[in-house]
Amino acid sequence: MASADVVIGNIFSKMDTDGDGTISIGEMDTCFKLFDKDGNGKVSSTEWSAGFEGNFSGTTAQADKLFHHLDKAGSGHITVDTLHDLFKSMDSDGNGKVTKDEFHEFWVKLLA
Repeated sequence: MASADVVIGNIFSKMDTDGDGTISIGEMDTCFKLFDKDGNGKVSSTEWSAGFEGNFSGTTAQADKLFHHLDKAGSGHITVDTLHDLFKSMDSDGNGKVTKDEFHEFWVKLLA
């Protein structure tokens, strides 16, 4: 089982598709599409867990914890808007990019 730091590093690396050391809202959207296997604009808990474990080497427990954090309304799915809200929460300086430090600080709290 990968440690939280390893999983966080995996998530950041996979999401930073252009390799510039930051994550943009567009990169978040690309990640969403990877998880939305049926293309319905919603990521179910099953899609989330499979995507999280397969793409980021995370555990089912970590995936479940994050899904429940993101699905605050209890709808049973995550939307692009959900990820945009997550992005805003991570972008602590509001510059439109999430640095590795911002990302790590935010995700450590989520996975704690």
